[in-house]
Amino acid sequence: METVIDMFRKLGLRQVLVTHNGRLLGIITKKDILLHLKEFEDLDPESLNILYLNSNHCYD
Repeated sequence: METVIDMFRKLGLRQVLVTHNGRLLGIITKKDILLHLKEFEDLDPESLNILYLNSNHCYD
């Protein structure tokens, strides 16, 4: 999970393709990550903004 978050933050990605042995398994979006992080009650609310740092994009 941390690797995917780093990819979104550092590379400015909106989606990440998930593959295994060259076969596409799925796509993870920033919105997917945010929804997953919100499930943790003990997570600092400020941490939910981690994906939006250094980003000028608008998301649904």
